[in-house]
Amino acid sequence: MFSDLYGLETACLRYANVFGNRQRNEGAYCNVIGVFNRQKANGEKLTIVGDGEQLRDFINVSDVVDANIKVMDYPMDVMGDVYNVGSGKNYSVNQIAEWIGGDTMNIEPRVEPRVSLLDNTKLSKVFKWIPKIKLENWIQNEKSTVPRKQAEERLNYLKSELAHEGYHDGWTLQGMREEKEWLEKELKKA
Repeated sequence: MFSDLYGLETACLRYANVFGNRQRNEGAYCNVIGVFNRQKANGEKLTIVGDGEQLRDFINVSDVVDANIKVMDYPMDVMGDVYNVGSGKNYSVNQIAEWIGGDTMNIEPRVEPRVSLLDNTKLSKVFKWIPKIKLENWIQNEKSTVPRKQAEERLNYLKSELAHEGYHDGWTLQGMREEKEWLEKELKKA
C-alpha cells in the first residue's frame, strides 16, 4: 500500500513459525517447540492439542535473518511485493513431540488451521534465497543442550532457595527437595 501511495520501496515478508536459540517457551508468540522444551525441562508431559496431526511450517531464525538481509540489500525495486519465508515443508505436532522426546498427553482440540505451509518459491527465485537449517537436525542438536541448560538453571534456583529454608513452609520445602533430587538424577543420566 505505501509503495502505491507514496512510491516507497517496500516488501512484505510473511514468516512461518520461527524457531531457534533463545526462543520463547511461553506466552502468545511461543510455538509448540518452545512449549515442549519447557514442559520437558520441567519434567511434565508434552501436551498435544487434539490428535496432533495438524501440520505446521517452521523456519529457523537465522534463515529469517538471511531472508531479511537479502531483501533489504536487493538492488532492484520490489515495490510492495509479498514473500513467504518458510521452509516449504510442514511437520505434524506428533513428529515434533517424537523428536523432542518424552511422555505425551492429548488435550482437547481447539479451533485452529489443520495445515500451514508457506510456498517460498517467489522468495527463492527473486532473491536466490534458500533455507539452510532443517528442523529435525536443529531439534536433534538442541535436544541435549536446551532442556539441560533449563534444568541446570532450575537446579541452581532450587539450591539457592533451599539454602534459605526459613522462607518456605514444610510442604514447599519438601516439593523443592524432591524436584532437586529428580533434576540431579536426570542430569546425571544425560
